[in-house]
Amino acid sequence: FFSNVIGCCSAIFVQPPGSHAMESLSQTEIKEYSEAFSMYDDEGDGVIGLDKMGPILKSLGLEPFPTWLETLQQQRRDEGEDTVTYVEFLSLMADNKTTAQKAAQNENKRVTAIVEAFASFDTNDTGLVKNDDVRSALLTLGMTDGEITKMITHMDPDGTGQIKYMEYAEHIIL
Repeated sequence: FFSNVIGCCSAIFVQPPGSHAMESLSQTEIKEYSEAFSMYDDEGDGVIGLDKMGPILKSLGLEPFPTWLETLQQQRRDEGEDTVTYVEFLSLMADNKTTAQKAAQNENKRVTAIVEAFASFDTNDTGLVKNDDVRSALLTLGMTDGEITKMITHMDPDGTGQIKYMEYAEHIIL
């Protein structure tokens, strides 16, 4: 069943207008997801119970948030369903991949924004900013001295008097 669906899956899946999430899956990913799905498809009919979603995702090395699984299960039950078809599963995996890609892009943008903010204090382009410069800037933003001290202690744990802002930006995002 699944080997026949793999080659034409995106063609038989009716997606909402403008939705191209399924196209984001490679043939390798589709094969991997097919194998994982088939391990839990006890009847071999391309349908699994909602209770199998967590184990399938874990078998793929993913650790789904419990609230995500609960929300998915509740949505399906609200629709009168207690199962997920193979094609629906692929669509969920594609949507998850697209969401993960967007999150990674947002993380890169946040790192860039943080680095640019710190770089404005790095007049010698050394990758370091003085704690005092950061303190002065944060005071103008209305932060208290205690809040700033706590923040700087976190950014400069060795107490060098300078912040390695690239490392810090990557650390706080990850």
